[in-house]
Amino acid sequence: MIFLQNVKKKLLKLSKSESKTLLITLVCTILGFFVPKTILNVIAVLNVLTIGIIHGANDLYLVTKNLKKDTTDWRGMLEKYIHMLKKHQSCWLNILR
Repeated sequence: MIFLQNVKKKLLKLSKSESKTLLITLVCTILGFFVPKTILNVIAVLNVLTIGIIHGANDLYLVTKNLKKDTTDWRGMLEKYIHMLKKHQSCWLNILR
């Protein structure tokens, strides 16, 4: 019962974008039970090829923008990228707590 009260409090504190993200996640999860597996696989591949590539390109752009030095140093870019991911992950973990 206490768990449900904590969940309710956190749901009421969500911003509009977080609420939309949660709603889309729930709708997609529910649709996953009703849509055939082959169609889900096609949707997954299309999402990786569109959203995934755009997201990855944006990450690389942000890393090169923040490096402010030689962008051919792949180790430096990789370290900066991992640092950005950890920073982003901690933000999401705070939201979920």
